[in-house]
Amino acid sequence: LGRLLPVDDESGSANGESCCCDRIPTPDQIAAEEKVFLPPDHLGRKEIAFGSAGRSVLSPGELDVLIRDVFRGERFFLAVGADEKNKRGLSARFRQMLRQKKGLSGLDPQEQCHIVLHAEADNLDILKSCLALCVLRQRLVGKFDGGDNFENIRTRDCIADLRYAKANSDVIFPQLLDQLTRQGWRPPLRSMLGRVSARAEWTIDYDNTDS
Repeated sequence: LGRLLPVDDESGSANGESCCCDRIPTPDQIAAEEKVFLPPDHLGRKEIAFGSAGRSVLSPGELDVLIRDVFRGERFFLAVGADEKNKRGLSARFRQMLRQKKGLSGLDPQEQCHIVLHAEADNLDILKSCLALCVLRQRLVGKFDGGDNFENIRTRDCIADLRYAKANSDVIFPQLLDQLTRQGWRPPLRSMLGRVSARAEWTIDYDNTDS
């Protein structure tokens, strides 16, 4: 998904008005490059891209803004912050070691934001949440990559970036679905991610367009 998002040269951010949907490969093209035995790339690692609301220790105020404002009506939301649950894990330390070998300091901005899925989220919600996460990651990498100033960043510090990711995904998502269909993709019969245990429940406040 990240490869489909054009980058604005001045701001380093995705431009939702001109989604590069013509770059979408066909299923046959993907099958030729698909990893069978090797681990998946960054977004494919469920433990990095998806998590619980408690992963970054969201405050009640942050949670309220995400659910009732920024991602109102959605069956997912994005959160920003360090993974407080797994930061001492072996896989996390290994990834940081690889990052240091590449000459990069600080935390990887791509790992400091994740998706929280509602218990009733379906495949379309999952796909849209991944699209929004890609936009947010590009935004945060452009702002913070290579520096230590991302160490203590939290959701409340990135509300504008979260709104940007949500707005862009709203624009791009319908185009993406249309182009995926044209390229021969079909929705899977089962969940795209298999069983994802890290789901949450909250009251979804849908916009009432009739009033």
